Amino acid sequence: MCFSLTDMHTTSYLRDTALVIKHSASFVLGFHERELARDRSGKAALHRDVVAEMKALEVVAGKTLSETKAHIQKLKEALGEGGWLDRMLDWTFGDDVDSNDPQEKYRQAVSDIIGGPAAAEEWAGKVLESWRDTVKGWLMVRWE
Repeated sequence: MCFSLTDMHTTSYLRDTALVIKHSASFVLGFHERELARDRSGKAALHRDVVAEMKALEVVAGKTLSETKAHIQKLKEALGEGGWLDRMLDWTFGDDVDSNDPQEKYRQAVSDIIGGPAAAEEWAGKVLESWRDTVKGWLMVRWE
């Protein structure tokens, strides 16, 4: 789940792509309907296989949008649960301190940047609040 919070650009690309596909398929299907209404012989309209594929694309795009929005809602619910500060501190600093561990220099750099272990809980609270704000913002986005 934490990986979902670090890559909201992918969510944006997924939403934009699904919307483009959905609107494009709707445009093509609208063209088809207008041509059918104009020319009842059906010669100017699209082939039925093309129409079927466009309808399928429209359905897949709609499903992608709804699943992505549901995923964001799950993230909101998960972030509402307790214990996040302890988990974040554990992820960041870990339990084991080994000076030979390559991760140790990163842990030390983070500790130096945030002001040491005394400021770690405040830092984790700010990060957690930013995650919650991001998810809240995504839930305000228009998905259709």
